[in-house]
Formats: sequence, C-alpha cells, structure tokens
Amino acid sequence: ITTTPGLQGGFLWEWKDHTLRQQLPDGTMRLAYGGQFGDTPNDCNFVADGLMSSELVPHPAMREVAWVHRPVTVERVRGGLRVANRQSFTGLRWLRAHWELLVDGAVARHGTLRTPDVGPHSSATVPLPCELPPAGVDAQLTVRWTTARDAWFAPAGHLVAWDQVQLRERRTALRATGLPVTTERAASDVLVTQPRLNVWRA
Repeated sequence: ITTTPGLQGGFLWEWKDHTLRQQLPDGTMRLAYGGQFGDTPNDCNFVADGLMSSELVPHPAMREVAWVHRPVTVERVRGGLRVANRQSFTGLRWLRAHWELLVDGAVARHGTLRTPDVGPHSSATVPLPCELPPAGVDAQLTVRWTTARDAWFAPAGHLVAWDQVQLRERRTALRATGLPVTTERAASDVLVTQPRLNVWRA
C-alpha cells in the first residue's frame, strides 16, 4: 500500500457494531444482535464486527488501526534514524517526539528526539539520540510522537504515532549435547528443536 504510487488501502470496514441494548429476564442488560430478538431471518453476529462497540467503546483492534494510520514513521538506517512524514499537507511542527532506550527489557535512558520540520511526503535522517549499547545485550529504541499543543481532536500530549527499532540483538548459543537437532526456517525465523530440550528461535 505505501510503496506503490496510486494504490489505496487501509479503509475501515466496518466502524462500529450494530447492536441494541436488550434487557434479559434477570434484569441485566446486554448488547444484542440479529436473532437474539426472535427475529428471522437475521445476520446473527455478522453485524457485530466493528472496531468500536455500539456505544463507541474501542475494541482492541483500534490500537492496531492507530499504528497503521500513524502520520509519521521512524526506521533504523545507516547514520541514524529515518523520520518520514506520511501527511499530504502538514509538516511535523505540531508533534513532539520522545525516545526511550530499552536494554534487556528495562528502560536505560529516555529523552526528547530533536527533528527538523519534515515537510509533507518527505523524510529526514537524524542521528541516534543515545550511544549504541554494547554488544551482547538486547536493545530497542522506541520513539513516540505526541501532540505539542491542544488540537481540535485531542489535548496536548495525545499519542498519535510510535515505532520501535532494534539496536542490538542478543545471540543465543546452542550447547552441544550429541543429540540430533532439527531446524525449520519460516520467514525471518529459524526454529531449532532438540529432543528432551527446549525450543529456541534465532
């Protein structure tokens, strides 16, 4: 979708559930769908497959939607981080970027990422905001973008985009045991299996 000019995608289907409040004989309330009113024919729960509930409570999938539709992205490149503005008419001045360094799952450092005002459909490379952790650890850098001031749709500090890049990757060595080993490759993973031992992914 993002690498082919003129290709459109990512449309939402559908936005909210089409259910109605229904009081049960014991007095409790539920959101009911087709067939739960004694109606025939009906679409059963096919009308309850939205991203929001009928009362506009977000379902967990909305977290993924927010990430897919984020206005700015960050990726690791030679020389630092590539910041790309996915908007068509607006720069990045309305956002603030904050970074967090995770080393072996714990926050080691954090701060504000200084970036230029990247124009619409443009990108810029900025240096890493921290020193590269030593080899032998598992390290990721998370960058979160929030609104710099109150906007019509959210107050200042509202999270609108986030990305995490790998800085260091811990390599797990397999100890020789003399037992037969089978390997299975799938996409970017290698599944290593050995009888009476654990399973590793490398």
